Amino acid sequence: MGNRELENINIGMIRPHLRDIPDLPLPDGYSMRLYRKGEGPLWTEIVRRAEPFLEIDDDRFDKEFGAHLDKLPDRCHFLLDPGGRAVGTTTAWFLDDYAGDGETYGLIHWVAIRPESQGRGLCKPMLTIVLTRLAHEYDKAALNTSSGRIPALKCYLDLGFVPYMSRERAVEGWSQVRSVLKHPVLEAMPELGA
Repeated sequence: MGNRELENINIGMIRPHLRDIPDLPLPDGYSMRLYRKGEGPLWTEIVRRAEPFLEIDDDRFDKEFGAHLDKLPDRCHFLLDPGGRAVGTTTAWFLDDYAGDGETYGLIHWVAIRPESQGRGLCKPMLTIVLTRLAHEYDKAALNTSSGRIPALKCYLDLGFVPYMSRERAVEGWSQVRSVLKHPVLEAMPELGA
């Protein structure tokens, strides 16, 4: 694609089952804890710092979770660094009919790690904790992401998620990803081209 920057296209992924979730411990000193009432501003701060593509306004937390705040203490996770500071977050959420099959999917919702804590092997262990939570209630999982998030996409692919190809522009988005991310799952998809 030459030297121009790739377009950031909305794409989706599915983990067709929630069996065989790897047991990947967090690095020494890191831990996870659940949301406590009133921590919307903390969630917003982390997501805003981590988000390279979207503008995160002060109302984003309420837009995402406001109708189900009572569910957050069991579903929204914060990643803590060795000093006890929240440096990441993701939520074991839910979505009806993600793939048009009438089923409810566990949804990995808003994976975010502060930039200064990225690249430390935190994403996969954090997600295995949330996938394990989802497995108590759902048979499969999904997530929404975009083609510009290459390190995150590698993490998701490594954890058993596969491209959801029924979304508009999916072939274009995943072809762009494949052009910069060599991964066996993508290499095995002839619809993405050579």
